[in-house]
Parts: sequence; structure tokens; C-alpha cells
Amino acid sequence: MTTPSKRAEHPSHSQERATGTAGTVKPDDVARRAYELFQERGGTPGRELDDWLRAERELKALEHSNQSEGR
Repeated sequence: MTTPSKRAEHPSHSQERATGTAGTVKPDDVARRAYELFQERGGTPGRELDDWLRAERELKALEHSNQSEGR
């Protein structure tokens, strides 16, 4: 079993962290939201990727919504 600390970081995540440009969803924010989702579903292991992808979708949608509103 691979632990999160031993997984290779996705190249786009490295770039987002390095550039810090506006309009990107930061991996730390995704991780925080993914952990919230994990807790909301009772802390059952085995769906980490689902939690991560859902967190990314939610944060990107929120960011897009904020940009559309001129924030």
C-alpha cells in the first residue's frame, strides 16, 4: 500500500505551488478539503483518490464562480 507521503507529486501540482499564480487551486487547499470529505464520510479508508478529485472539482468550481462574479 502506498502512503500519501510516498506518492509522486503530479507535475501540474508542483508548478502551481512554484508559481503561486492567481487562478490556480493550490494543492494544500485541495488536501484540506479532501480531508474534510474523508471525515464527512466517516473516515473510512480506500477512497482517497475520489476525495481528492471531488475536492479539486469543488474548489475549481468555486474559483470559477468567484471569477465570474468579478471577485
